[in-house]
Amino acid sequence: NVAIDGGTGTRQVLGFVTTLVLYLVFWRLVRFGLGAAGLGLVPQELASTAISLAALPLLARAGFRVFGVRVHRGSGHAAAH
Repeated sequence: NVAIDGGTGTRQVLGFVTTLVLYLVFWRLVRFGLGAAGLGLVPQELASTAISLAALPLLARAGFRVFGVRVHRGSGHAAAH
């Protein structure tokens, strides 16, 4: 579970959009680096996606932190609906 604390709804949306931009930039840089290393197109795509997904928690923390919003692990207890 993930908990998002602080900020208004607008700041949280901006944090999400910033996280998306950071993810895409990071993905492109990793793909470029793997392409320079001589990997084929399909391995580049797969490896870039896997590495970027592994880095996503750090990218999300950075993206939300820019707008004063904190992202951290939740309590692990889902609310029953």
